[in-house]
This record gives sequence, C-alpha cells and structure tokens, in this order.
Amino acid sequence: MRKLITIVLLLGSHALHAQSDTTARSVGGTVKSGKDGALLPFVTVKVKGSNRGTITDANGNFKLLVKPTDTLILTAIGFRKLESPAGKLALLSLTLPEDARTFNEVMVVGYGNERKRNITGAISTISGKEITKSSALSFDNAIIGKAAGVNIISSSGIPGSATAITIRGLSTLNPDGSQPLIVIDGIPVYGSGRELNSRNFNASTSAPGTIGGASVSDSYTPPQAFESNPLAALNPADIESIEILKDAYATAIYGSRAAAGVILVTTKKGKKGSQAFNVRSVTGAIQPIGKYKLLNGAEYNDIYTRYYRQLGTNEVFNGQDNTDWVDAITRTAISQQVDASLAAGSEKAQYYISGSYTSQPSYIINNDYKRYSGRMNLSYQASKAIQVGVNMSMSYTENSAMNAAAIYRSALQKAPNLPIYNADGSYAYGKGANPLGDPDANPVAEALRNKNELKNSEALGNAYLQYKPIDWLTLRTEFGTQLSNGDAYSRRVKRPSGYGDDAVQTTTQYRKIVTNNTASFLKMINKHYINAVAGQSFEKSTETNTGIGGYGFFNDEILSIAAARNRYIKGALKQQWALTSYFARLNYEFDNKYLAGVTYRLDGSSRFSRNRRYIGFPSFSAGWRLSEESFLKEKKWLDDLKLRGSIGFTGNNNSSSYYGSQGQYQLNSDNLSYAGTPILQMQQPDNPNLKWERTRSVDLGLDMSLLDNTVNITLDYYHRRVKDMILSSAIPRYQGWSVQQQNIGDMMNEGLELAVRAELLRRKHFSWSTNFNISWNRNKILKLNFVGEEVGLANEAYKYLKEGQAAGQFFLYDWQGVDGMSGNPAWGDGKGNTTFVPPASLFSTVEDVNAFRKSYGTALPDFYGGMGHTFTYRNWELDAFFSFSVGNKMINGARAALLTYTMSDAPNLSSEILNYWLVPGHETDIPKLVNRSVTTSVGSSNIRDYTTSRTSSRFLEDASYLRLRSIRLAYQLPVAKLKVLRSLELFIAGTNLFTLTGYSGIDPEVSAFGSSALQAGYDELTMPQNKMYQFGINIGL
Repeated sequence: MRKLITIVLLLGSHALHAQSDTTARSVGGTVKSGKDGALLPFVTVKVKGSNRGTITDANGNFKLLVKPTDTLILTAIGFRKLESPAGKLALLSLTLPEDARTFNEVMVVGYGNERKRNITGAISTISGKEITKSSALSFDNAIIGKAAGVNIISSSGIPGSATAITIRGLSTLNPDGSQPLIVIDGIPVYGSGRELNSRNFNASTSAPGTIGGASVSDSYTPPQAFESNPLAALNPADIESIEILKDAYATAIYGSRAAAGVILVTTKKGKKGSQAFNVRSVTGAIQPIGKYKLLNGAEYNDIYTRYYRQLGTNEVFNGQDNTDWVDAITRTAISQQVDASLAAGSEKAQYYISGSYTSQPSYIINNDYKRYSGRMNLSYQASKAIQVGVNMSMSYTENSAMNAAAIYRSALQKAPNLPIYNADGSYAYGKGANPLGDPDANPVAEALRNKNELKNSEALGNAYLQYKPIDWLTLRTEFGTQLSNGDAYSRRVKRPSGYGDDAVQTTTQYRKIVTNNTASFLKMINKHYINAVAGQSFEKSTETNTGIGGYGFFNDEILSIAAARNRYIKGALKQQWALTSYFARLNYEFDNKYLAGVTYRLDGSSRFSRNRRYIGFPSFSAGWRLSEESFLKEKKWLDDLKLRGSIGFTGNNNSSSYYGSQGQYQLNSDNLSYAGTPILQMQQPDNPNLKWERTRSVDLGLDMSLLDNTVNITLDYYHRRVKDMILSSAIPRYQGWSVQQQNIGDMMNEGLELAVRAELLRRKHFSWSTNFNISWNRNKILKLNFVGEEVGLANEAYKYLKEGQAAGQFFLYDWQGVDGMSGNPAWGDGKGNTTFVPPASLFSTVEDVNAFRKSYGTALPDFYGGMGHTFTYRNWELDAFFSFSVGNKMINGARAALLTYTMSDAPNLSSEILNYWLVPGHETDIPKLVNRSVTTSVGSSNIRDYTTSRTSSRFLEDASYLRLRSIRLAYQLPVAKLKVLRSLELFIAGTNLFTLTGYSGIDPEVSAFGSSALQAGYDELTMPQNKMYQFGINIGL
C-alpha cells in the first residue's frame, strides 16, 4: 500500500511538472544593443513556430505570453537575428549583436533622428568608414558615385577646387542654384554661391563675374579667378555618417533651400563606456592622369613654316631647341596626411577630440595646398533631464595653386623650339628665333616667380541645451555660427615687355549665425508609434569683400602693395541676408505595418519684397510594410519589404541674389559726376512681384531586405516640377536698363534610381560583398516666359535654353568633316545640304543664322552611378570602387585650342595636326592649312578661324566613362597579445588609376565652369585630375 501511494505521488508530481512546462505565462524583458549597450526600441520579438509576437517599446521593454520550452526570435534592422530559450525566468535581459552588413539603423533626418525601418522618404546613407577609405581631400569628392541620384563633377585637378553637385538633376535655370543645401551638425554651411568662393589672381582684371571670369564663344577666355571648395575645410576623417535627402518629404523640413536636395553631415562623437585613441598617417605620390601628345621642336618648325609658305608670307620658324614644357612644369608631388583622434565617454560625459594636418600639393611645380584642422565635440548629462553640449571645428588652409591652371595651359601652348633659360641662366622670354610668338610667356618662370596664394581660416560650430522633462518629450535650443576669413594675394613680376609688375589683394569675411529651437515628441502607445518635432529657426548671413591693387614696384622681391608706386581700390562689397522659419513634422506608425507622415515649413526671406516674403512648404508621405502582413510574414527568405510614397513642395532660395527683388545701384562706371558729385545709377531695377521658385515632387519607392539581410534593395521613381524659376531676363532698353530678375518659366525632372547592397559570399575566412547604384534622369523645360523661342546662357556661346528640350542644350553649327577632294571643311546648311561656307560667317547676310544650327544633347548624363566590391580573407581586405557616367556630352575645347595655328602668338599644337589634308583623296578630319573657313591671314585683327570654333559640332564628344576611382588593400596585424595596441592596420591605395572612355581628351570628368552643373560640359585645357598612389598606417590604442 505504501509503495502504491509513493508511485501515485511520483506520477502526480511529474504530471504537475509537465503541466508547468506547457503552461503559457507573461514574461517581461529588455533588449539592448551589443554595440554600445543602448536600449533598443522596436525590436520584433516572436515565439518560434507560432504567431505570437510583439515589439519592444521606446525603452527597449516588452511583454509576451511564453512557455518555458519556447524559443524567442529577436530581429531588428542593423542587428543579427537572435534565438534565445524563454526558460523559467520572469524577467529576461537580451542583447542583440550588431550586423555590420546593415549599418546606420538610426538615420539623421532634419532636426532629429528616425529609425531606418520607419523612413517614408528617399534617403541615401554613406558611412564614415566608406569616406575615410578614400584619399579625397574633401568628402564631396569621396562620395562620387556612391549614392543613387547624386551626380558630382570635379572641376579640375587643382587641389581644393570646387565640385558641381546635383541631386536628381537640375533644380533651377540659375547657374548657381542647383547646388544642394549642406548641413554639418545642424548648421547650414554651403550654397552661398560661386562669387563668394572665387578669388581673383590676375591683378589686371576686375573682380570675377558669375563664372569666375571665364567665357566661351568661338574661342575660350581663361578665367581670372580660382573657385575654391568650401567643403575642403572639413576633415573627412571626422565624419560619422552622411545622409542625402532627396524627395520632398525628406527635404521639406528645410523648405526654401531644399529644392536641390539636402546633404546632412554628422561628425563623430564619444560613446559611453568606451575609449579609443586613433592615429592615421598616409603618404602619397601625385601625378596627372594623362598627357597630351604635342609637336616637338622640329615638327613645330615644319608646320608653321609650311603654313606661312602657303599663305605667301614665307615666315621661317627655326628654333633649335626641343623643350617639353609640360614636363618642365609638372612633377611627382608627395602628399602627407596625419590624423589623430580621441573618443571616450562615461555615463555623464562623452567627447571626441581630433587634429589633422594635410599636405596635398599640385603636380604643377611650386603650387601647394596645406590644411590644418581640429575638432572638439562634447556632451554632458548635467542631470537626468538636462544635457548640454558643443560641437566645434576650426581649420586653416593655405593654397598656392590658384594659378596652376593658367601655368598648365601656358605650358601646353608654349613653342617647343625655345629654351627655358638663356645662356646666362636667366629665364628666356620672347619669340627667340621665331618670327611670331608670345613675348612674355615662360611657364617655368610663371610658376616659380609669380606668387598666388589663398589663406583661409574658418570656425564652425554650435552649442546646445537639451531638457527632457518627461520620457517622451525633449526640448532643445541651440546656437550655431560659421566664421570664415579669406585672404587672396597675387603678385606678378615684371616681364621684358613691361607686362606684369603688379599685385592685387582681396579680403573676404563671411559671418553666419543660426538659432534652432525644437520640441520633440517620441512615444509608443500600444501599437501606435508617434515621432514628432516642431520648432523655429533663424539664420542670418553677412559677407564683406574688399580688394586693393598696385603696380610699379621697385623690384620683384617687394610684396607689399603699400610699396607700389601706384595703388588703387579694386572694389568693396557688403551684403546681408536673413531667413526666419517655423516647421513641424509628424511620423506615425501603426502595428509595425502602416506608416504616414506630414511636414510643414513656413519660410520668410529678406530676398523678397514684403508682399512675397513668406511661403509655406507642405509634404505628405505614406508607407506599407508588406513583410508584416500574414501572407508574407512566414516567408523565410524575406526580411523586410516596404512600399512608400510622398508628395510635397520645396523652394529654392539660392536662385535669387541677396537683393533679388530690390533695385541695385552702383557708381557710374564712366566716373561721371554732377556738380562734382559722383552719379549713382541703377544697375538692376526692382521687381516687387518677384516670387519664390516652388518645386512639387512626387516619389514612389520600395525598400527590400532578403536572405537574412544579405541583400538590400532600394528602388525609387520621382517626378519633380519647378515653377516660377528666377533668372535675369532682358527687358526693353528704353526703360534705362537691360536686365531684371524675373520668374521666367517651368521645368521638369523625372527619373529612376536603383541601389543594391549584397553579401555575395561568407565563409569562415573569406567574404565578398558588393554595392551598386544606377540613376536615370530626364530633364525638360516646360515653359519660358519671354519673347522668342530660346535664350542663351550667360558667357557661353550656343548653349541654350529652349522649351521642350533639356536645359543647357548644345545648339551648334553642323560640322560635316573635311571634303576629301578639296581639303576644305564641310558644313550642313540646316536643310540637308552640304556647304563649304561656314554658317557662322553669314550673320550679316542671313536673316536667321540659327537655322543652320542643331541640338546635340547636353552635358547631363543619361545614366550614372557606381559599383564597389569588398573582399576579405583572414586579416586582409581589398576594396575597389568604380564610378560611371553615360550619355554626357563635352565640348573638347582642349583639342580646339591645340589645333589652332592661326593665332599671332603661334602656340604649340597637337600632334594630330600632322595628319592635315595634303592631296585629293586623303581621308582625314584635319582640313588643309589654308582653307575656306579661315577668313583672314595671321596677324589680322579681324581673323576668324571657324574650323576651331567651339560653336560647331566638330569638338562635341561623348564623354561617357568608367573610372576606377579607388582601390585599397589593407592588412590587420594580429595585436591580441600586445596590450598597448588595440589595432594596427597597414594599407596601400590608389586613386583614378584607370579610366575607360571614348573621349579624346585626357579627362572626361572636368568642367571649366567650376561648381555650375548647368554650365558643365567644357574642357578648355582644364587641368586633369590627379592619380595618386598611397601607403598608410592606422593605429588604434
């Protein structure tokens, strides 16, 4: 009986135990990040093999009915999936490991942050790690080809030169208005225009115009100013991440400055509970990426002697030297960069401190660039509710390469049969043994004797106070400033002809203040997630510019303008601009599936009259996460699938000058006076009816993650229409002036973007990952409000704006090659016929000479993008990145210049000229030396060589390219046993080592017009970009 009772009790206890293992109970838990221990909201927590699940709240907490035998599956974007047994504990603490394949789980958006999974706008993200792998001097050059929809053109190979950046095509017809707004740690810092960033280096010329003094017509007038890149002041090694806002919902929070897109730069910060000291040293060798094939001394003598013999003047060129002037002024320059940073933090205080030195000289001798920079980012948790902080950077740059392009151009065109030095060792100027030539050109002397330098110091930063009275509300006020001082000095020594012996100095000051006050709301109520922000912003900018000049120095060693015999004021300028704004944004998510958002910003700008000053910019978005629906939720291959769309409005505040709607006055240019008082005349009449440019954008997108987040795909379609574009428009001269700022028309952009990131292979010791993006954009002018069908772009010949066509069409005379029987150039007459009379010569006899011209496309590409590959094997890592552009056109003015032999200074020529037409039946594209398209002989003031005119299609080429932009091989030394070192990496790298292109010039990726995307498409002996070989070391302590 006792045995029976014992058996019954044992069976009962087992039954009770079994029942407890199968009974569901409520379990609470907390989820933290394996990266920094931060609490993780919005983590999906599911019971394996069931439909039970939930998501963590804003504090990383969750509750769920589970059994002790259950297994929990935790997933979140940016982290690897975690499976953990539920067990018998009532309170769980779980840690999610970071997934390096999906970085930047939380993205920076305007005036706040948002989780990547909740984004309903079009945003591209580039990590700081990707940027520092590049050897670029500035981050804009580092991100070329790395973000869908972002097209960046490097203007030249001059260190610190400007870039042209467009996001989703041109945003306006103003040459300066398509640059995006750039915000660094909450401070808008860029978009002030080319004139502010241009520095005059020619003492004999006036201040630079809208395109730095450059112009194109039949020939090319070189610029008299250098346009610097303001972004080069920021050390790329200090950048944590870059977010590029592209659609209206993402950008509308910035309102009137966001039509061209927004680039948000976030710099590095210290992290709680960590300390890292890093040092990086990189040494490089810099060379030009190519070299033109020019005539040698003997060939030069022969060509020019033949030409003059055919003209009947019998001039003989008989120089005995054979000088390679390009070799004489170029070098293999040595670059050096040293970065040091300390990032650390405790529970209360975090800080990031860095310093950097960069020397990146030009490959032109005696033309150097140096940058010194420092950064300090601090934050302190004064109490549970109060946090204070400061982000501050300072930089100082010295650039003596302002005139490098002029020296390079001079070397290409200097007669090769002349020496560099005279017999006594002095510099050889003049024509030498040649009957014609430039009496003052000696490129080596220009590089070594003249002085051209730009010194610029800048401070950029903000300080903030943040108060969090309750968990879901954050109040923040911040004050930011940007202070910039630039000093440009140019000194030209006296030459034998008396030319030179002058100097000019220009000082520029730029002051900006910004205040932002925001209230942020973040709360999760059951299945409802709300993230909102409202605030106010004020911004004011002031520019001052003064220039002085002098000539007649006692000797070449004197630099101070005060020592010149003759001194003068070149000009003075002060201008101000202010913007006040109010904004709000609400993002809403329900049940982790359905998303919606609304944004509104009201801007008031001093650029417009009182009755046009304020304008509102609303936007709306919606999203649907299909992967959370029951019909897709159990698909193991699908991690995330989200459809999103947006519509909204933005504006363009940069299309108008500082005083766009107001009348502008200047002292009479002829120094006229009345009763001894100088006359003040109107330069531009006011236009009180001038309206804002307003852009409506529609975006449809898809975000998808597959195969355990190893494949991530983003696809976007956009349509953008801008109305009331602002441009200086011609008005009747009887009113007393010629132009006025007006709203002249409408324009459209539409396109597709595809971005793919994939981990193609992962093994124990080997991995292969890739990223690829491609963008297509179509631009079209819909309406132009002026008399006539077209309008030419300022300072360019035959690049026109026309309704129904893309902006900046090349509108050119039809070059049809060389007639094989006569050797004369052949032209199309616009009616399908061939003529030997150059159409451009018929202005005085033909009513509509434009009938002879045709549209030939634009400098804007049809497709562009980039592709990168990363291979790792044990401690080795190989990175290679390619960028490409397809369909963009370029006027090869370099080829035109090097085929121009009819000039009185007899410049050197391309070796192509040796293939000029000789006898009937000779098939060539180089006409005979004396032909029907050259109107007069050499030396005439009325000379017109139509064969080398940029206004014909002869020199228009397809500048499509595929470029190996960077390649890097790194090795991580094993330092686990060395307690002093945290990491040690050695690497070698190369930049611009390979380019595949059909373009006959050296570099298909240059622009003679600096940062203007609308005026891109001209190579005028522009300095090609450099190629660079580097060796570096990264040390972590």
